[in-house]
Amino acid sequence: MTLKFDDAATVDRLIVDPTVYATQERYHDLFRYLRAEDPVRWTEPEGFPPFWTVAKNADICEVQRQPALFINAPRNTLLPTAVEGRLQKELGSKLIMNTMLSMDGPEHQAMRRLGADRFTPAGVSGLKDDIKEIAHDFIDRMAEQGSGCDFTSTVSAMYPLRVILRVFGLEDSEEHEMHLRSRAFVDAQNPALERRGTQGEEMLEGWNSFCRYFAPLVEDRRKNPRDDLASVIANATFDGELISDRRLFSYYILVVVAGHDTTSTSLGAGMLQLLRNRDQYDRLKADPSLVSSAVDEMIRWTHPVRHFLRTATEDYELRGKKIRKGDTLMMALGSACRDEDVFDAPFKFDVGRKPNRHIGFGFGAHVCLGQFLARLELKTFLEVFLERVENMELAGEPQLSSTLFLGNVDSLPVRYTLRPR
Repeated sequence: MTLKFDDAATVDRLIVDPTVYATQERYHDLFRYLRAEDPVRWTEPEGFPPFWTVAKNADICEVQRQPALFINAPRNTLLPTAVEGRLQKELGSKLIMNTMLSMDGPEHQAMRRLGADRFTPAGVSGLKDDIKEIAHDFIDRMAEQGSGCDFTSTVSAMYPLRVILRVFGLEDSEEHEMHLRSRAFVDAQNPALERRGTQGEEMLEGWNSFCRYFAPLVEDRRKNPRDDLASVIANATFDGELISDRRLFSYYILVVVAGHDTTSTSLGAGMLQLLRNRDQYDRLKADPSLVSSAVDEMIRWTHPVRHFLRTATEDYELRGKKIRKGDTLMMALGSACRDEDVFDAPFKFDVGRKPNRHIGFGFGAHVCLGQFLARLELKTFLEVFLERVENMELAGEPQLSSTLFLGNVDSLPVRYTLRPR
């Protein structure tokens, strides 16, 4: 269905309509219009706090390279006003978690340093062989299902989770339980889904459920620390004090949920584009040296994190618009990844795209800490895929999630022929 931009209220409603985010076509119709007609737009949708929608790559980078002027507090993702109120009442914050994504200044830097050495290029390079073996295991899972499967549930939702569990220090046997909790936590933040209670209640239950699940792990890692990320976080200190429970559990959830969900989206939605663009699929099969550039194109195309919010600490002019101190700005990362001023043929999926200056991992001081691990996971899987999969094609209509924050492919039916190890 073609979107209509008849009046301001309609456009504002579309910007926070999760069903718009469920299809690439509708999402990019909206933000193509905004980039051309109103790239820094004052937005007042019913049921949400007002904010500026920032649609252009250059403007988003301008904001994000000034972390003192545009801070993460007091909100960093779009939530309905009623949900923010419930979280504020229960947690004393408009945010469900207290992670480096919601911190600023020295606090953010200290939290970012915690475990950072495990996510540097050198830190993740030693994981290559282990990740390659995991990739083979998931191709084997495809083989176990014969000549067809749902690529999402069989591979893309689970492969990155297995990797992050290894880094975190949990056994592979925790995979299923962690996936269920992760999906419930992410789904609780999706206003499009039907609910047993209110969205705020489900978000709080997701938080409390994770805290209960992780409590024994924290106790164990404090008594018996190991060489894993769970131990590093559990035993961290700030200003001479042991890390607070809220910071600790927030970091655990961030690692497990964001650490695998964004990579899962890039793999699932990236594979969908390869299957829809057979010339690019065949090009990659014929020239595996394109794997690295294909990975960046998959991330640009899927832009798994749809947005982040920032709040102005003083008045500022952005593209001729007067941003007031205290105003919230929505950084539309997906729009930035299709900006016609940055990318040649931005709506062409090109596995050999160079240069590819996407900001799918964010930009500036808050750029994704796990970007090198994510790239290694995607690159390694594609290498194994090209080695083991003779051919793969769509076997049904994919289903994309309706979410304002983290995108995903909920279902990707495929059929294939495989080679043995």
